[in-house]
Order: sequence, then structure tokens, then C-alpha cells
Amino acid sequence: MQKPKAGLVQFDVKLGNPRANIDHARRAIQDLADQGVNLAVLPEMWSCGFDYSALKEHAAQTPAVLDELCSLAEKLNMAVSGTMPELTPEGVYNTHYYINEKGAVQAEYRKVHRFTPAGEGEFEPGARSVLAAAPWGKTGLLTCFDLRFPEQSRALVLAGAIVLIVSAQWPAVRIRHWEVLLQARAVENQVFVIACNRCGKDPGLVYGGRSAVISPWGEVISSAGGGETLLTASLNLEEVKDFRTSIPCLEHRIPEAYDLKNITEK
Repeated sequence: MQKPKAGLVQFDVKLGNPRANIDHARRAIQDLADQGVNLAVLPEMWSCGFDYSALKEHAAQTPAVLDELCSLAEKLNMAVSGTMPELTPEGVYNTHYYINEKGAVQAEYRKVHRFTPAGEGEFEPGARSVLAAAPWGKTGLLTCFDLRFPEQSRALVLAGAIVLIVSAQWPAVRIRHWEVLLQARAVENQVFVIACNRCGKDPGLVYGGRSAVISPWGEVISSAGGGETLLTASLNLEEVKDFRTSIPCLEHRIPEAYDLKNITEK
């Protein structure tokens, strides 16, 4: 699949109201299927928001939500990606699930970088990065704050990723960082970046929206404003090969020069 079509569901996640969020997501995914989308991306913690007062209760419902979403993905022959709370014996993880077009949970990425100033210390930290072997090629999964850590994106690309999916709840006050970082991750790694952010408000916090699809050249193929919307974009994956051939950055890496042991100070 050389030209997959991505769809992003940017919406106002209702804090502590899974049924409303699930119903919204179902309608949106169906609308995207009608537009020929192959991959639907949802915001971070899209099913319940960061409702820390009932986090374990919401996480306990995630398997049922996944079953519902898997059935929909299979029916529509569409992949779906986004994060929900995952309950485990050691605690709750913020987990990015990639559901394939056959309706199976193919990849699960537990968010590594928690934004603790906003309370994410309530989650357990993930310990490894994850690639999904999608029909269009290897796809790296990222979640919100991960975007600020270029090492993780680069590691995914060195492992073969040609697409990065970002599921986020990024605040409006830092939305310029979001836009710049999306383009930076795309250009420095010569990949497509598909990034879905939420919009709307929680108590004391406004979210920025501005979901976007960025090409390996750093071009904004498609972008959203600050309100609820469905965003679509077709990805010409030949651009990854073309860019990497014309400007072979990855081939010219010299890892030993970046080793801390080899940095000199004078």
C-alpha cells in the first residue's frame, strides 16, 4: 500500500464520560471510512480523558472498549490508533493501541515519557518503544510528551519506521511547540508524521487542536484549526525513499561521534 489515506479525529474529549466519547469516535470513524480512509487516529486518552479520580475504573473498562473498536475496525477494513488507560497488576499505563484492519490489537505501546507536572505520575512508565507492521510499512507509535524526545523517534526510524503516529492531549498554551516539533521529527527522520491532538477544555486547561499530517520534507499536508473536525490526508510513501536518496542523512550518521565518552571539552 503505497498511498494510504489517514484520518484524524480531533474532538473535545469529555472528562470521565466514556460512553459519550466512544459514541463520538464511532460516528467519526464511520465518516472517515466513507471517505476511503485506511487509518483513523484518535487523541490521547480519548475514551475518558485524564480523569484521575476514577482512573482504575476507566482502565478496567478498556478491554470492553477495545472489543467494540476492534469489531468496528474489522467491519470497516480500517486500522485505528489512539491511547487509553490499561489496567495491570502493577498499576495503570497510558497505552497507545494500534488495531489493524482485521480487527485485532496488533501493537500496544505504553507511554514512556510521562508529563508529571500535569499529574501523569499516576501512570506507570513504559519501558520500550514499539513499531506496528502496518500494510504501508513499519509505523512507530508515540504519545504526546514523547514528541519532545528526539532520541525515541530516531530509534523507531533506525528500526525501520517510515511513518510516526502521535496521539496527544497538547495544551493550547504550548501549541507552537507542537507545530514545530511535528515538523522537526518529520524532517530530521525523513518520515511522515500523523499527529492527532484533542481540542476543547478540561477544568483549568484549554487544548490546542492543530492536528496535522506532515511530509518527510516538513510540508504540512493537512492541518486542523482549534475546534472539532475530521482531517484526512493521503500519504505518498515514495516521498520517503526519494528524500532519503536525495539527502541521505541516515546513511551519514556517525554514532561513535555522538557517544558521551567521545565528547571533549577544552
